Amino acid sequence: MKNIVLLLLFASCSSAHIDLEKEKQELLKLDEQAREFHFSKNAKGMADGFSKDFISINRGVISQPTYDQHIQRFDNYFKQVIEFIKWDNNTPPVIRFSEDASVAYVAVDKCVILKTKDENQQEIVDTTYFAWLSVFKKINGQWVLDCVSSTNK
Repeated sequence: MKNIVLLLLFASCSSAHIDLEKEKQELLKLDEQAREFHFSKNAKGMADGFSKDFISINRGVISQPTYDQHIQRFDNYFKQVIEFIKWDNNTPPVIRFSEDASVAYVAVDKCVILKTKDENQQEIVDTTYFAWLSVFKKINGQWVLDCVSSTNK
């Protein structure tokens, strides 16, 4: 009985030493990295940050794309964009953690401005405001994107 009490005491203390500010900064770096991947049109870089069990909820559809499908989707998207002008947060992301900091969710409010071509091949500037919720899991000491539910105004 004494060993069980000590084990429970140790377990409860170990989660109290998680540096949530450090974890938050790691997640904010991933957001900045995603911005860099958009501006450099790096489809592989984007796909590398997704978990193998990733779930997408977008436009009323739930899907579980494969790694290759992630690359193809981002590659197709990036090929349509002539130039990213802005891919910036309107407000700071809201970040919350599970009790043991193994899962985090990040609520994002972002403005995306890009230059593309319309159906007549005329260059246009398109502005879209997005809000999404990203769910991250910490696997082998690294945050990976496990789920995104997205909408746009």
